[in-house]
Amino acid sequence: FFVKKYGMLYQVIFRCISVMLTLDISNLEHDEAVKRFEELFPDISTVECSIYFAAKYSQSKVIRDMVRLIFEKNEVHPDFGWKFALVTDELLNNAIEHGSQPGDTNMCVIHAKRDEEKQEFTIALDVHDTGRGEKTTPEAMRKLRINHYFSMGGVYMKHRGRGLFLMVEKLVDALTFDTSPLWGLNVHVDKRIHLYPESSTIIVDPSLEEIDKVFEENTPPNSKNS
Repeated sequence: FFVKKYGMLYQVIFRCISVMLTLDISNLEHDEAVKRFEELFPDISTVECSIYFAAKYSQSKVIRDMVRLIFEKNEVHPDFGWKFALVTDELLNNAIEHGSQPGDTNMCVIHAKRDEEKQEFTIALDVHDTGRGEKTTPEAMRKLRINHYFSMGGVYMKHRGRGLFLMVEKLVDALTFDTSPLWGLNVHVDKRIHLYPESSTIIVDPSLEEIDKVFEENTPPNSKNS
């Protein structure tokens, strides 16, 4: 009761003092939520937004599609787009399944920017849960990572069966764990992608080739197009 009551209070305070835009999709259907997102960011080359989402799996697809839209509108190679969207989807699903309870509201903070001068695209995600599910601390997550449990299907992602953290380590530039202001866990990932000056497509990143085999072996065929 204490965590739920004061976690919700913190969300209200956070929304009031935050300088970035906020979008609450917790009661919105997929199409309406994506439409609101596009209206909020007509110039999608720069996105700074806190998205509040309900602890139900249909909402992870909404944010996943928002991330894919950001990559698409910024003309980033689709290999990065759908694989980063997969990472997004898994982090959100685990916040829903393991870090919260039905009826909770979690948060996903997105920072994305296309820099024409540097010819690069950067994106960062912070997924916050309420901590009302399984009791997982940042310290425990860091120990699991140090012990290489992720690459062997560690506790945090074991139920998904996709070898996600092996892919995350290959795909993103940073993966960190901290305490969330919502009283739960904050999982942070970020990636910088260099662009060709003329073609506006990505320089082939060896990390993509390295994770292709893992992805193909662990992802059901129908999930790639979902």
